[in-house]
Amino acid sequence: MKRILLAGTAALLLATLPIGCSKRSEPLEPLSLAEIPSMTTNLFAEATSPGRDLAYKAAFALGQNDPTSAWGLYNQLAGTAGLSDDQRNFAARAMTAASEAVTRAAESGDQRATQARQVYGANK
Repeated sequence: MKRILLAGTAALLLATLPIGCSKRSEPLEPLSLAEIPSMTTNLFAEATSPGRDLAYKAAFALGQNDPTSAWGLYNQLAGTAGLSDDQRNFAARAMTAASEAVTRAAESGDQRATQARQVYGANK
């Protein structure tokens, strides 16, 4: 009886060992602002709205040196339903790049960027 109980316990432990174990995900590579336009085209060329529209508007805003608008648009994009994993990862990476650009702009005296950082901090 002890052998059966011991064997059953061992089998249960072995069966449940993989639960909770997953691949260790590495942090996403930083994305430079220069990479964003071509990645937007590659990842969203055949995407459906509103994802495609948000991605292109955000990339355009970055091209117009408006990281504050891009930051908000990438935030919206990251929450858009129906994105592929690659598109969602891109949105997160682009949002981080835009956020860093907003921080630099705020540090350079850009009032709009400063206000955006303050609003973000208040809603965090």
